[in-house]
Amino acid sequence: MVPGGKMRKKPPACDLCKAKRVLCHPQSNGLPCPRCAEKGLLCKTTHVPRGRPRKNPLSSEAASSTLSFPTAAEPLDSPNNVTSDTSSLLASPFADSASVQLSGDLVRHLFKCFLECPQYRHPLFRRNFDMERTLVAASWRLDLLPAQARVLACCICALSATFSWHPTIIGPGVLPESLADRSVFYLGADLRAYGVRRAPICRALYERAVSLACEARIHLEVSEHNAASCYILNSLEEGTGSSSRPWAAAYISHVRCLAASSQWTYDEPCRSIWRAFLMAEAFQATVHRKPIIISHADQLLITGSEPPSLESLLESFREKNRSSEKSDTASMVFTATSPCLFHATRLARELHENITGDYARRSPVSEVSVLKFLSALAIIQSLNSLLFSGVEFPAESTLAASPSPVYLVTDRNVRSCAFVISVFFTSLTLALHRELEYRGRATQDMDRDADATATHSSWAQERLVILRRQAHDMARSALHDVLRILQLQPYPLHRLHTTFFGVTEWAQFCADEADKAGGVLPAQAPVFEQILSTLKGLGYSQDDTWISALIERLEAHVTEYRYKAEAANIFSHGDTAQAAVSDMQLPLILDDYWTGILSSSNTLLGF
Repeated sequence: MVPGGKMRKKPPACDLCKAKRVLCHPQSNGLPCPRCAEKGLLCKTTHVPRGRPRKNPLSSEAASSTLSFPTAAEPLDSPNNVTSDTSSLLASPFADSASVQLSGDLVRHLFKCFLECPQYRHPLFRRNFDMERTLVAASWRLDLLPAQARVLACCICALSATFSWHPTIIGPGVLPESLADRSVFYLGADLRAYGVRRAPICRALYERAVSLACEARIHLEVSEHNAASCYILNSLEEGTGSSSRPWAAAYISHVRCLAASSQWTYDEPCRSIWRAFLMAEAFQATVHRKPIIISHADQLLITGSEPPSLESLLESFREKNRSSEKSDTASMVFTATSPCLFHATRLARELHENITGDYARRSPVSEVSVLKFLSALAIIQSLNSLLFSGVEFPAESTLAASPSPVYLVTDRNVRSCAFVISVFFTSLTLALHRELEYRGRATQDMDRDADATATHSSWAQERLVILRRQAHDMARSALHDVLRILQLQPYPLHRLHTTFFGVTEWAQFCADEADKAGGVLPAQAPVFEQILSTLKGLGYSQDDTWISALIERLEAHVTEYRYKAEAANIFSHGDTAQAAVSDMQLPLILDDYWTGILSSSNTLLGF
């Protein structure tokens, strides 16, 4: 009873109870009803308007969003929708992110795209919460979701927009039917126009996700939803080289707290997946010369006990090859993957602490640390050679185009393991080479300023020159592994895979090598062509002027190499044809010669 003596009106029943036609006990404080709380379902109530509809609805409701996405009653691919949405976006590239609204159909499409990206394989999405079930219960409306689930859904939409083919995302023009459309996605296709067209809305969705994340303070409250949101925002963060990487720190901090709880249980295959994602995080920091925020204790807490060392692993494989009972390549690859993932994070951390870190740069290069790291890289290279020597993996696009029986080179699990083991070697090798080159240039500048002539100084410089040469030779030897990595990747999801691989850094390395050598060497030509195709595929998901500059440099070298190879081929065929003609004409010439002699002889003899 209220003070006036009237009964308070009971709130309306929730949608689930109403659909099942059962008695509902709605709560007035915003909590779910007892029936939904017991079953763990999303309790929401859709308001049903009563009475006559308004004759003049408020115009503000129609214009509440900067992006007027198509409704369910209107086709998504209608020309009117595509033109109006994209024109409003292009007219205001930096539109207010708070005004971005997504229709249910577009949210459903973006979530289906998310199921195809590598971030969906993260173990956090295998935990108790089912994001798809939550979105279905909310009719794919983000405004009906709880705060943490809404932030995660916005992060998923921002991530999926980087490779979506929806007309609302890309805008007017030529559109692929799907990521399997081979008329658009083929090796060597220049997809940079798609990145330019999607850039405004991707930026708006990213800003919207960051704004909601800050409002919900997901970096302060530990939960699986918040950890997953921080992980996705870290993947989307641009300008990592100048950032303090706050989302990465929050992501690892949340995972650390969750792993310490009693509810954290994982089987052994899932621990290997955790090691892979921890390695990806460590390599993403290594590529941008940032601190490794994963400690050795974190690795043991999240992924279990420490595996055997790389030396013992390599020696055991060699013993198996020398013995009569030889193991097949697939079993050795599976055995080596999990230890390699663990030691990859450890070596990345040691590289930062001893060579590339901010504190390590204050002192001259530690020759002991460099020699120790070069020895570790040599072991990894020997392991790669032992596992993949003579194994040629076909490109991922050819497997999708023409399915074939499962062999060693087509098995998905073997290809995934080969990818991460190859990345293990190439990423650390390039990081060491770049750091030694940077230190070498800095030392030369200091010597020119100080005019150092001390004997021990010259000896130290000579030793560093030798170490730089060894690191450079190892980086050149890793180009074959780079080619293997690019062939094992799906196409065109390159941006999401190459975040921690550093393909742009390898492209710059190849361009510098071609500049020094005066062109592309024949042995390196396949790597150059594959990297060039990868950079053009990167343009599908992002708009980067630096990538365009790298494409122009590499394309100039590759075009020159193809021209020289074509000319050499023509000249070689021309010489062969001329020699063949000469050989064919020789009997005719000799016949004419002997015929002339016989004719002269017959004339002299009077015949």
